[in-house]
Amino acid sequence: MEERLTAILESFVQEKNIELSEDDVQRRLIARELYEVTGVCRSPRDDLEEFTESTIDGKKKFPLLVNQYAKEGITCYTMDRRSFVDWW
Repeated sequence: MEERLTAILESFVQEKNIELSEDDVQRRLIARELYEVTGVCRSPRDDLEEFTESTIDGKKKFPLLVNQYAKEGITCYTMDRRSFVDWW
């Protein structure tokens, strides 16, 4: 376990020490899945799963924090999948 943790930390530190060009950074970000929180669902539901596309209030959304705030009347927060290009 200790050896595995050491290897992970060494890899992390080495990656942080690499100087990346703007193009390198863009390529890495384009490869990532990005989500934007866009709203909230207050309708009680028991069929939602985190980060699994679902129809919520008639729109395709990705649920976040499903039933974590049920006492506050929030079933989940809703997200849209975005691309790095949307923000660049």
